[in-house]
Amino acid sequence: MNSVKDRTKELIDLLPSEDVEVLLKVAERLAEWEATRELLEDKEIMVSIKRGLKELERGDTISLEELRKNV
Repeated sequence: MNSVKDRTKELIDLLPSEDVEVLLKVAERLAEWEATRELLEDKEIMVSIKRGLKELERGDTISLEELRKNV
C-alpha cells in the first residue's frame, strides 16, 4: 500500500495547482461517502435514526432548554 501512496504523491507533485484542487475535492467527497456508507451499514445507528424519526412524527420532542437541563 505504501508504494501506491508514494506513487500517488509523486503524480500529485507533477500536477498543476488547479488540478490538485480538483483532486482534493474528489478525495474529500470520497471520504464523506465512506463515512456515510459506514453509518448506513451500522444497524444500531440506523435503528436509532428510525426511532428518532418516528418520535419526530409523533411530536415527541423536547425543547433545547429541557435538553440542556438534562445533560
